[in-house]
Amino acid sequence: MSAQRSRLILSILMLVSILTVSLSMAGFLPEDGTARSLGWIASDDGWGAGPGRDDNQSDGDEVSDSGQHLPSAAPGNGELAEYPVAEMVSQDDPAGQLESWPLESSIARIHTVDLSGWRGRDQDASALTGITIILDPGHGGQDTGALYPAHSSDPIAIESEINLAVAQKTRAELEALGATVILIRDADVWQSIFYRIAWTGRYLAEQFLDELADAGFQSGRIETLMPLLDQVMQINSDSDESGGRGLMSGEGAREELRLLLDLQAQYEDVLYLSIHCNALDDDSTVRGLQVFYLTGETAYARENELAVDRGLANAAPVYRMYQDESRRRLAGLVQESVLGRLPSLKYEGQKSLIDENYAVLRELNLASVLIELGFISNAQDRTLLTDAASQQQMAAGIASAVYHYYCLP
Repeated sequence: MSAQRSRLILSILMLVSILTVSLSMAGFLPEDGTARSLGWIASDDGWGAGPGRDDNQSDGDEVSDSGQHLPSAAPGNGELAEYPVAEMVSQDDPAGQLESWPLESSIARIHTVDLSGWRGRDQDASALTGITIILDPGHGGQDTGALYPAHSSDPIAIESEINLAVAQKTRAELEALGATVILIRDADVWQSIFYRIAWTGRYLAEQFLDELADAGFQSGRIETLMPLLDQVMQINSDSDESGGRGLMSGEGAREELRLLLDLQAQYEDVLYLSIHCNALDDDSTVRGLQVFYLTGETAYARENELAVDRGLANAAPVYRMYQDESRRRLAGLVQESVLGRLPSLKYEGQKSLIDENYAVLRELNLASVLIELGFISNAQDRTLLTDAASQQQMAAGIASAVYHYYCLP
């Protein structure tokens, strides 16, 4: 071999070595010099792992069951891979007039929670560390809620004020257990029901997008939800004609709403508690605590009743994949815990735990309840509702229920 040819071969080998080292330092190659692929792969339960999954993957784009190409992303190149969203297909339900969405998520799981990590914790300052509670004090501003005397210009009991006072005390109780607590309103301001729903949806969608980015992914489809939710908050009206219901308008769930609800289902470490007072102007004897929750079966039944009444044969498919058992359990714990402190709030009617189709429960997919603390129209309840010490007992009961929900069997 000539000296000139030897020098040429040596130069090529040196260039290859330098290039390999540079790619490895830049993160394009692992330390052992082998190539990696970060594409999503189809799996039996939807979409498999993201970056870092040790699977036999190809270097090119992966193809979903529907034939959609899912791009791969090389690590260290500053780009995010698109997060896959499954095709949204509705199905006929022979039990009713309307179609319903399948009982499976349309998106892959990014946010994972091991609830066993809270089991057995002592009821101390770190018991609920890592748990987020969203408190929704009902009404506010020009919407006072129930009054006593009813329709009075100078009432002695105002629901919106009671709701906020109990919510603020509940926040303090929960924070003392280490929880992160968010009050949707912390002052006497007007926020529509759909504002509260949209605010919560946006909060969780932001969390989800951040977690997607941390995992090396992005989702244009989820990002398009943000302006829709912003518009609902800007309009701030419960009127459908005003556009204040936005993507929650009409019966059933549009594709965008289904996507948002599927996203929220991943947040088992977040609870939503809506706090209210009740009233019956024509019967002051009715009294006591009631707790409402919503299951998928009831949501479907109520939406079909509306479809029959209004002739809504072309309504969007109904969403049914709510956290039924979690909601039932949370409702029962709230009732038991509050009554344990204030037994005189026991409801004497037929039902005190009620599966009902309230918008704030239907348009959110968290473990959630709506708490009616008592009846402003009843003298005995009203005394408790307007008493600061009794409000503190209600708050302590709600907080204890949350502790029990996460930390005890």
